[in-house]
Amino acid sequence: MLDEDDPTNSSVTAEIPLSSLDTLWEKRDNHLRSPDFFDADMDPVITFTSTSVTNVDGNTAQVNGDLSIHGTTASVTLDVVLNKMADHPMAKKPWAGFDASTTIKRSDFGVDKFAPWVGDEVKVTISVEAMKAE
Repeated sequence: MLDEDDPTNSSVTAEIPLSSLDTLWEKRDNHLRSPDFFDADMDPVITFTSTSVTNVDGNTAQVNGDLSIHGTTASVTLDVVLNKMADHPMAKKPWAGFDASTTIKRSDFGVDKFAPWVGDEVKVTISVEAMKAE
């Protein structure tokens, strides 16, 4: 939800079903969904809910929020960039594109199989296009 007049009144919610996880290798996907990693049967969705938005400048912001993975919730900050806000060339409706990123330690969420031999720090990147709600 974007408040163009006061971005600090904006909010973000996101859900990523682990059933959509796709590394282009089914055996690895199934292993990542197993209790060794995400345990998708126990907690099938990764969620993010913002708690505050801080406007850094006209096109960047920091979105603080609660990230829940594998039954564990922790506070994270997303660095957000507004790529463009304009009428969509085909839909002819207001549209916006954003990129957001943060780095987390997977072990903070109990997803620690093979750490530290397999990297513990994971860069999370989210790209979103959204149209104005009608």
